[in-house]
Amino acid sequence: ANPKAKRALAISYHELGQASVDRRDLPGAMGFYRQELALFQELAAADPTNANASRNLALAHKKVRATLVTMGQMAPALEHYQEALRLDEGRLACSPEDAQARLDVSFDHGEIGNILGNTGDITGAIDRYRKVVAIREELSQSDPRNAHARGVLANAYVLLAFPLAAAGRTREALAACRQGVAIRQALAAAEPANPRARREVAGAERVLGDLLKQSGDLHAALESYRLAVTLDEALAASVPVDTGVLRDLAILYGRLGALHEALASQPRLSRDVRLERWNQARSWYEKGRTALRDLPSGGAPALRYEEPDPDLLARGIARCDAALATLRTPAPPSQRQ
Repeated sequence: ANPKAKRALAISYHELGQASVDRRDLPGAMGFYRQELALFQELAAADPTNANASRNLALAHKKVRATLVTMGQMAPALEHYQEALRLDEGRLACSPEDAQARLDVSFDHGEIGNILGNTGDITGAIDRYRKVVAIREELSQSDPRNAHARGVLANAYVLLAFPLAAAGRTREALAACRQGVAIRQALAAAEPANPRARREVAGAERVLGDLLKQSGDLHAALESYRLAVTLDEALAASVPVDTGVLRDLAILYGRLGALHEALASQPRLSRDVRLERWNQARSWYEKGRTALRDLPSGGAPALRYEEPDPDLLARGIARCDAALATLRTPAPPSQRQ
C-alpha cells in the first residue's frame, strides 16, 4: 500500500481502538493499537527524516503505553514511553526551536515519572517531573500569552507535588501545588467566561486540599475544598450539564465528608462539637452518594481520571452512623459527672 493508504488504515485502527476502550474492551483495544503502531513503524522506517512520521510513531507508542497502564502492565508500558521519548528527543535535536517537540518531550518525561512513582521509584519520579517543569517554564516564558503553555505548566507543578509528598517533602509539595493553583487562577481570571478554566482551578484546589489534609492542616484543607465545591457547583448549574463536573463534585463531597470526620476525631472536643462534626461528615458523604446516584451514565470523566467511589461513600456513612449512635447513647451512671 502507498503511504497515504497506510496512514488512513492506521487512523482507522486508532479509531477502532478508541471505540474498544469506550466499551471497556482493553484487550481488543490493544490489538487495534498494535496494528496502528506497526503501520506507523513501517511509515517511519520508509522515511526516517520525516518529522511527522516520527511524531505519529511516538504517539502510537504512547497510545499502546496508556492502554498497558490501564491494564496494570507497567514494565512494558515504560518501554513504550522510553521509545516515544527517544523519538521525540530525536525530533527536538533536529529542530531545537520546535515548541511542539519540546512539549512532546515534556509529556514523555511526565508519563515516565508517573510510572516510576506508581512502581515505587519516588526519587526518579521527582527528577522526571522537575524536567517537565523546566521545559514548560521555558516554553511559557518564551510565549507568555500562550494560555495552553501556561496551563500545562500549572499541571506540571501540581503533578510534581505528588511524588514530593510521597517522599515526605511536604513543604516543597505544598509550594509546588500552590504555584500550579496560582497559574490556574490567573488563567481563569483572564478568561472568566471559560468554564474549563474554572474547572481546572477547582481541580487544583482539590489537590491542594488533599496535600493540606495530609500535612495535618485540616482547616486550610477545608478552605481549599470549599473553594473547589463553590466553583464546581456553579459549573454544575450550567446548561448543558457537564457530567465530568458532576463526577468532580461527587469526589469533592466525599473529601469533605472525610475531612469533617477527621475534625470530629480531634482530641479534647465537647460532645456537642463532636456531634455537629459527625453530622456534617455524614451530610457530605450522603451528598456525594446522592450526586453519584443521580449521575448520568457515560459522559466525561472526572479530572485526572479519578472516579468517585460509591463504596468509600457508603463506608463513610456507616462510620458516621456508628459514631453518632455512640455519642447519643447515655453514659452509664458510674461514668456521669
